[in-house]
Amino acid sequence: MRLRLQVAEQLQAEAYRNSIQYQEDTRRRISLLEEQLQSASHQLTDSESRCRQLTDEKQLLAHTLRCLEEEEQRRRLMKQRFSVSDACLLFRKKETTAAPVTEDDWQQLETEADQLLDGFLRKLTTGPVRVSRQELRVSLLIRADFSIKSIAAFLHLTPTAVTSIRRRLSVKFSLPESSPQAWDEFVRSL
Repeated sequence: MRLRLQVAEQLQAEAYRNSIQYQEDTRRRISLLEEQLQSASHQLTDSESRCRQLTDEKQLLAHTLRCLEEEEQRRRLMKQRFSVSDACLLFRKKETTAAPVTEDDWQQLETEADQLLDGFLRKLTTGPVRVSRQELRVSLLIRADFSIKSIAAFLHLTPTAVTSIRRRLSVKFSLPESSPQAWDEFVRSL
């Protein structure tokens, strides 16, 4: 009985395979597989396109980062060159000897700052904010890393007056924080 049942099932399966229904089912299955293959192909194309796009974006960002790093390195070198420039060394010497600073000394310091610091003075003096000669010199000496006490001595002011100038400049330039330290950071970033 069991054997007959198996034989009957086999005959039925063979008859199905030979039937028109089987052919139609097979065509539908082939069509479905073709659709799946086409969909997978589109997904692969989209993935390859996205991969190329991400690769291009990564290369662009890497190039941008290299440029930024080179610019930062250039700025550091310029700052170092300014710190050891003739004018800065002259001011350092006058700082230790308490010798008076002449107008020519100031001119030399301003010229070297503009040459070595990408137009430092121009950045402070162009635009809607008016900066006095004294405020400019305070900023220049901050950029040259002189102490507040030394800046006060060079300008014949008290350290408190220098601090007031720094605070006033941070307000004039609308820095997020109106403090002398905020001005110092801003000036050093130029």
